[in-house]
Amino acid sequence: MERPDSARALGRAARVPRRRSGQAGFTLIELAVTLTILVLVIGLVTMSIANIRRADLKASGGMLAAAMRYTYNLAVINGTPYRLVLDLNEGAFWGEELQTDDPCARYLPEEGELTGDGQDGDEDEDRPRRSPAAAEAGAVGPDGQPLPARDETARAMGYQRKKDNLLSKRTLPKGIKITGVITSHHSAEQTDGKVAIHFFPGGFAEKAWVWLGEQGNPEEDAKPEMTLALDGLMGHVSRSSTPLDPADFIKELE
Repeated sequence: MERPDSARALGRAARVPRRRSGQAGFTLIELAVTLTILVLVIGLVTMSIANIRRADLKASGGMLAAAMRYTYNLAVINGTPYRLVLDLNEGAFWGEELQTDDPCARYLPEEGELTGDGQDGDEDEDRPRRSPAAAEAGAVGPDGQPLPARDETARAMGYQRKKDNLLSKRTLPKGIKITGVITSHHSAEQTDGKVAIHFFPGGFAEKAWVWLGEQGNPEEDAKPEMTLALDGLMGHVSRSSTPLDPADFIKELE
């Protein structure tokens, strides 16, 4: 016997709330699982990026340390002074060989002095030169540009990059920065510009420390996380996993 229409309506009404309640519970579970997976993925990605940067930092330290040892050996084998130039703003470095027999060029420069960019084929090379007196007078060349002084040109022409793959310009991986350099002819840590570490025949190099760090945010300064310490007498480079204090470097020189 068929149920009355009112009974069928009540049956449908009783079943609908149960279905909706079940669907709502299933949706909340799905959302919770999705959020959990999303959090895990974000955590794994963050850890992967940190591990990659840590590996890049370690590799950069090894690459720079190898460049120091190689430049030290070149100076000894070839009997010629070399220098390793570090560009702190670009996060790059390269090696240069002394190209003059001027004995004065074999001495360490004054603090903060780094003349010339060491590039072959300097477009300023063939231009006329001015004396110091002409420099003070503001002499200019045919092109209207100030003439370089003779003494500045002599120093700039002293070091040149050589066609050597291991001396060529190398750029550190993205996010890895040279945060500071101090050498035996500096009284304080250098944190920008170009700094040169000099290597001389006879197995001598100037003592130097180089700091490396990671830069997670381009708008923030990189913090030093590793220190490379060059021994001037043996050319050995030691790596410290913690940033050394520049004040200790000055104390060791005293």
